[in-house]
Amino acid sequence: MLYQQTTRCIILENQMIQNVNQDAGAHAQPYIAPLDGVRAIAVLLVLIFHIDENSLSGGYIGVDVFFVVSGFIITRNISVSLNQGRFSFLSFYTKRIARLTPAVSVTIVGTLLAASFIYDTVRLGEFAQAGFYSIVSVSNVYFWLNSGYFDTVSQGNPFLHTWSLGVEEQFYLLWPIALLLLRSRLLTALAIIAIFGAGFSILLAQSNPSAAFYLTPARFFQFAIGGCIAVLLIKRPTLFDADKFGLIGMSGLAVILLLAVVVDGHISTYSLSALAPGLAAGLILCGMRGVTAQALSLPPMRYIGLRAYSVYLTHWPVVVLTKMAAPNWAPASQAIFIVALTWILAEILYRFVETPLRVASSDSEKSHRAKLLVSMLMMLVAAAVAATVVWKPTSPGTPTSHERVGIDRGTTYAASDLRLASLERARDGRVTLGCQIAAREDFSSFERSICMATSGRGPSVFVIADSFGAETIIMLQTLAPPSRIMSASMAGCIPVYPEPRGNRSVGCQELNEFRYAFAAESQDIGAIVIAANWQWWGNPQPAFEYLDQIGVPVIVYGPRPIFTEMVANIINSSGFEASGNNLAAYLRVDLTARHQNVAELARDYANITYIDLWSLLCPDECRAVTPSGDALYIDNVHLTPAGALWLANETRPQLQAVSAVIQDER
Repeated sequence: MLYQQTTRCIILENQMIQNVNQDAGAHAQPYIAPLDGVRAIAVLLVLIFHIDENSLSGGYIGVDVFFVVSGFIITRNISVSLNQGRFSFLSFYTKRIARLTPAVSVTIVGTLLAASFIYDTVRLGEFAQAGFYSIVSVSNVYFWLNSGYFDTVSQGNPFLHTWSLGVEEQFYLLWPIALLLLRSRLLTALAIIAIFGAGFSILLAQSNPSAAFYLTPARFFQFAIGGCIAVLLIKRPTLFDADKFGLIGMSGLAVILLLAVVVDGHISTYSLSALAPGLAAGLILCGMRGVTAQALSLPPMRYIGLRAYSVYLTHWPVVVLTKMAAPNWAPASQAIFIVALTWILAEILYRFVETPLRVASSDSEKSHRAKLLVSMLMMLVAAAVAATVVWKPTSPGTPTSHERVGIDRGTTYAASDLRLASLERARDGRVTLGCQIAAREDFSSFERSICMATSGRGPSVFVIADSFGAETIIMLQTLAPPSRIMSASMAGCIPVYPEPRGNRSVGCQELNEFRYAFAAESQDIGAIVIAANWQWWGNPQPAFEYLDQIGVPVIVYGPRPIFTEMVANIINSSGFEASGNNLAAYLRVDLTARHQNVAELARDYANITYIDLWSLLCPDECRAVTPSGDALYIDNVHLTPAGALWLANETRPQLQAVSAVIQDER
């Protein structure tokens, strides 16, 4: 019965699409049913990934598939219109605006209203800023400047997913002009863009992976791949008609599904996580024949594909708000609720916003075009008003209106104060208690003469860390003076030996090569301390073997909790009391098993001492404050100075090897 109802719905929608094409004029392109199946696969991959990243680590490549499909459709439509002499920039941009902007505006307004019942005004202000930049199609630039896609704090922003819409809309702005200028040698030009664009993006990913992920120039090669196939089909419509191309399309689908399983955004190379999905999507477009076309054109696939845009818009806000408002729900219950609510909201958005405006934008009558523009302006104004109402940035040091006082000891956990401290630390890049390269700097920023200077009074302690270097030095200073501590740390640079995995920057690779070589060669090192984000570190055994052979004591700080949001935002949210004031419900990932595995591995090496932080920070429940009531976290994972000092005192008995080194003075 459900299958029959879905089939009837698809038939009616197809009739509507055909009518729209007829109304649009003779230059409208035939409807390609399998494309909806490709969209369905892409959006389902993204949906599964966002519900539970661990269940499908590479599901985000669905966005890469969307980019290739967009390049195909837009290039095809514009090229045919140009050949017929019927292309209009005004008509093209009007239809694109009608297709994208109203649905985005409605989503942003609805999300901000729902979020106002969950978050405090500081966090709402950040959401409103992101929502504003989403409406004006530059949210990809906003997120690039302010965070990274896989950073856990950015993962808590319900508009993070709009970065891809910013890329698409910037593409729509530039692509018609490019096609008009290059039309005499279009296929050659698109092939050059695809080849050299891919090379440029791979090189950019080595030095600035965040820019390669977010910025439009790094994504042009994916649009160009789709564009090349579209031009080939225009020039030779029967080129891919043979049944064998259906098998090629099926192989492309298989590659996409395989990549969705094996790719990991934290460690995979750009070639594997962006170039490979783009090429695989190209194979699908070449092979939309035979068995592939039949599979992609099944009614359920087309039903989902037609709603792919609305599903994409609504799913991430639902994921973020649900996990904050109902932290104690079982994962299965959360997943079912998220999927159900996403589909309800997507259906509403599709039927009452997307579809009417798509029809209106396809009508050639000026009155309908005027109505379309007026409706879009009204939605834009509504979204801007909502953002203005909620966007009330708090002055530095000013408590938030929803600041929660007294977790259980009368402590004030002020989100504004902690956020200010976190931003100052990020801006400085180099902490005063040691040396730490900021994520956007390169190895040339590392001042070896200062950071690796010896005191002349005895052996030094050498810290190898990522962004955890700052609090690690604070902890060590309870034992050693600053002059006896060397530090080589870089935010986001995991101390994996012999080099960083995957898409870490060139600066990180150079730093890792330097600090491991220095650890083995320097005669001034009496002990080595390792601290890192263990969520991103794969197998530490090669590093342990290397360090153990150096012959000096090695201290390894184990995993610590990583939460879905800034702890201050969690405490100030409406769902925190329901969690029993326990942060465990907000863990981004449970690293208990990793803690146990690394602790067991460390026991195999005579010179390595493992420091158990997990049992201190999450004994029975994950604590938010120290026993004396001081805030533990400055954001979602990094420690406050008070938290670092408390941990230092708790772990002092395990640091006997470091104490012995410090006592050894020449």
